[in-house]
Amino acid sequence: MDEFDTVTVLFDPRSGDTHLLDVLSREVLDLIADQPRTTGDLARALGDLMPTTAYDEIAARVDDIVDHLDRMGLIYPSREQGSA
Repeated sequence: MDEFDTVTVLFDPRSGDTHLLDVLSREVLDLIADQPRTTGDLARALGDLMPTTAYDEIAARVDDIVDHLDRMGLIYPSREQGSA
């Protein structure tokens, strides 16, 4: 991953694709890399970094980012413990 002022360039060697991530998408990816998290967990963590932004706005943005990262094949959903 190469970082520039506001974007991160990410090369996926599995697919050969190169992706540009904005700062918030990169933060979500970093948080997920640390440990599996729910979108609510991600929104709360980002809320700590963005205290002037409404939680609902952050949660909606996180949902969009997670969906986009999933469609790009950079993340995949994990089953929560106890779910079938």
